[in-house]
Amino acid sequence: MHIEVLHRCGRIHRGYQSLAECTWPDATYIVGDGAYAVLARCDLFTVALYETSAEARRRKQRFDERGCGRTCEGHHELGRLIEGPEADDLRSTAAADARAGRPRRTSSRAR
Repeated sequence: MHIEVLHRCGRIHRGYQSLAECTWPDATYIVGDGAYAVLARCDLFTVALYETSAEARRRKQRFDERGCGRTCEGHHELGRLIEGPEADDLRSTAAADARAGRPRRTSSRAR
């Protein structure tokens, strides 16, 4: 399951790489390009971006099985970057779900 990473800073981002850099300014490095992210919040916080959900799930599974590096702590998650009008649509859907008593989706610690 992916977490939805809503982002609306008011700036125009030229791609997913710059959107990820704005979303996770504390990341040590961000590689790749795509809306689907594998977040490794281990000793170093790293983000890998992929074009498809399947690619991101495979990478996370590999990280979970083999680790993401010498100092892996096993803190890996999947995310999907969302910006602009789509983020507004998701916010209003989440608000309607909350009013209806539906459980809320988990979100990342990203801003």
